[in-house]
Amino acid sequence: MSRKGMSQVSDVLEQGGDEGATLLLYLAGELPGADRAELERRLAEDATLRQRLERLREAHDRFVEAMPALDRTTRLAVPESVAVRRVAAAMRQWQDADATHLSVNTMGAGLNTIDDHLAALATAAQAAKTISG
Repeated sequence: MSRKGMSQVSDVLEQGGDEGATLLLYLAGELPGADRAELERRLAEDATLRQRLERLREAHDRFVEAMPALDRTTRLAVPESVAVRRVAAAMRQWQDADATHLSVNTMGAGLNTIDDHLAALATAAQAAKTISG
């Protein structure tokens, strides 16, 4: 998603303050029942509020559509120790389920180079060492 799409969400929220946050909760389906009913009543009566909701919905939809591409191209760096702990925890779950073998697949993980894949595999190997004692 472009920065423009993200800024549109921010713009709508800033314009309405708490109301913008309420609209976002409404879109996410997380507004409590009484608040939802009140907002729907106001939406039925207020064309400007409906327009704000529609602008927010459009920006939100563009953001949601763009997230998979952003996830593939922008990996959040974590320290190796954190990565090892996370992978080790997943391996322990398999071990606790009486698994005797484990496969590590780095394809589709957003890694760009052979070195990235090798580093991920090295992290998995380090995690395996931590759980094997």
